[in-house]
Amino acid sequence: PAPPLPAMHAPLLDVDGERRDKDSGEVLEEDELVGNGPEEIANIIYLVVFFIFLLISMSIALYRNQGCDPEALAGVEPPFGGELIPPEVTLLERNTWFQFTKYVDVFDKSGTHIGYFYDMNFLFFMRFGFSDASHRIWFEAKYKSFWSRFKFAIEYVLQRCDVGAGGRKGGMYDIKENWWARKWFCLTNCVREFNVSRSDADPQLESGEQATGVAHALFNSTLKWKGFGVRHAWYLNLTDSKTDEQIAFAQQHFFLGGKVGWAILSNWTVDVKVEKAFLPNWVISFMAALDDLEEEDK
Repeated sequence: PAPPLPAMHAPLLDVDGERRDKDSGEVLEEDELVGNGPEEIANIIYLVVFFIFLLISMSIALYRNQGCDPEALAGVEPPFGGELIPPEVTLLERNTWFQFTKYVDVFDKSGTHIGYFYDMNFLFFMRFGFSDASHRIWFEAKYKSFWSRFKFAIEYVLQRCDVGAGGRKGGMYDIKENWWARKWFCLTNCVREFNVSRSDADPQLESGEQATGVAHALFNSTLKWKGFGVRHAWYLNLTDSKTDEQIAFAQQHFFLGGKVGWAILSNWTVDVKVEKAFLPNWVISFMAALDDLEEEDK
């Protein structure tokens, strides 16, 4: 019987035993025959690196999610009289090698490191909160809803991790940006507005139910040079929603640092002018840290 015909995609076998491309007639190299050339090897390396990064990111997200545990804080006295953060602090943006999570370190007015804000935002995973210097997580911010991930405006819900521990009570804070207040095509001066509302941290209520507006946050920026680059320096003015009384003021400065010392990093000074029972210091400091943790998305 006649020998079977070669497949249409198979290279042709020449009389000298070499395989040639059926279209061009060129002799095929060994790596082209077995399909493990440099391009295939590079693609495999890219896939391995991607899955390693994905695994690390998911591990961090899961760790942060499990870290907010009221029972773990039941026997711990909340720092600074329950405020978690003092009224006058400095926030320093951190930038180091192999850093999968954004960090903003918090220092009191004496220069003592009292904790840090962290943010892990990858695909659909988002964990944002505050940890003290002993790595105890005291509050976390989450998306207000699943659809908040896809909106242009920022929508977060803040809640302390120790609510419910030992009978402690607290509030849930909705941070919602007024996207229409942004300037179109802002270059040298930009504006952002946020409304802060509070509701009781009652597990029977949905987030935002029976919420009351407590503060209005106005951000203004000025384009500034630092080193060989430019970045918007922001000012935050936080006022009472009902009386327009100034509650806090924060200003952003810059310094050069990071991996090789050329990155323009943020240095916020936060000053709470009037402490309010319905608006704790940790929520106010969150508003300033939010700019650094969202900076790459703006």
